[in-house]
Amino acid sequence: MSVAFILGLRQATYDPSNLIRFHAAEAKVRDAYQEAAEATGLDVEHLLHNTAEGEQAKRVVASVGLAAGMIGIHDVLVARGIVPTAIGGMSMGAMVGTALVNAVSRPDLYRLLAFADNADGPDPDGPAQGCVGAILPIGLDYETLYGVREGVWVAADFGMHESGAFRMLLLAGYKDALEEATGHLPKELLVPSEEIIAPHCPLRKHVADQVGEYLKKVDIADPTVRMVSCLGRGILSTASEIRDMLADNITTGMSLDTVSQEMAFGGTRLAVVLGPTLPPVFEYPFSVAYVDAPEHVDALPGLALAAGVKL
Repeated sequence: MSVAFILGLRQATYDPSNLIRFHAAEAKVRDAYQEAAEATGLDVEHLLHNTAEGEQAKRVVASVGLAAGMIGIHDVLVARGIVPTAIGGMSMGAMVGTALVNAVSRPDLYRLLAFADNADGPDPDGPAQGCVGAILPIGLDYETLYGVREGVWVAADFGMHESGAFRMLLLAGYKDALEEATGHLPKELLVPSEEIIAPHCPLRKHVADQVGEYLKKVDIADPTVRMVSCLGRGILSTASEIRDMLADNITTGMSLDTVSQEMAFGGTRLAVVLGPTLPPVFEYPFSVAYVDAPEHVDALPGLALAAGVKL
């Protein structure tokens, strides 16, 4: 039975305090932040503390800093003998995963994240965009609750809440269309967002096109660890598939269920979520541990034993 690593989303306003403690406690985490700073020209302290001036700079620092944290935690775990047989991620986490399966070099990954965030942004001449977290109660289908509207896409399906009462979705699109789709619903079914772009939908095609051109200059190799796709059920096993995913990830809806089901099919009994990238509220077909603080590392062997995994 095996261990998998899951890498979650960029959280623009995540609390960096545990990563700061990780940085103080572990040389491998310090090395990851230093490498990220050298690759991008960003300041280590800004990356570590998630601080920057200006909205665009904040996006870049949040992405690169969180990626460094995930990579550093990965290295700490591997050094302790906790080696994944599969890696999968959501959104930015999928991009970071390409470095951990040795398809993209770490410096190239950090530079790619910075490029993608700098290329992104709303169309100043187009309609306002956004996204909203949405709850889909058990027994209802998406079309019944939200309807089918032009300009609204399911950007992410996080699967069933641990209570078994509802699924968690992320809807993205034009702001007025989103308001039409959700305006009639009780507020408790919605999680508002201040995001000013519509992630993981066709409205990001201009960014995907730029990233596709950028990737022509990036060396990409076949993965050496099983890389699980979040865009459709399956394993990314070639450099070409990795390259396509890195661009398609920007415009295509993603599914955490897709990741976890493929991992379970491959024999995963314990998955480790790296960093403060996914809340501990989703249902998985295996045991899950969350590692975003130094003390969580020491707890892993016991959790693995309980899951029937020998480290």
